[in-house]
Amino acid sequence: MFDQPMKEQQENEVEIEDIDYDVMQQLLQFVYTGKVNDKKEAIFYIDLLIAADKYELDGLKMLCEDSLIVNLSATNVGELLAVADRHKASALKKASMEFILKHLKLLIDSQKFKADMAALSPLLVEIITMFMLSEQ
Repeated sequence: MFDQPMKEQQENEVEIEDIDYDVMQQLLQFVYTGKVNDKKEAIFYIDLLIAADKYELDGLKMLCEDSLIVNLSATNVGELLAVADRHKASALKKASMEFILKHLKLLIDSQKFKADMAALSPLLVEIITMFMLSEQ
């Protein structure tokens, strides 16, 4: 990229448009120090996990998975399962699936969970509902 007569070579910079500034700042901090500043919001760790996956930073990806696993809840488990599956975050995927199995009776009445699961597979919600009804 910097060897060819391109904009990046002339300006000596690369613009990365698909990653938030704060996320990129923490990604670079991890590259240089092996650490990130502790953020509490799950959405931050989701975005950081996606960036870590994009740039193949497995250590950062595992750190994000750990932070997200600790914050699994009925309101975010569907979204986190989808993110984990899309970005091959195996520990997060396993923890999300275990959380779903453990709390299925609670989750099956949640419209958000149903919407998140329907986005993964429209038939999945029907299968889970049918299973729950057969257990009664």
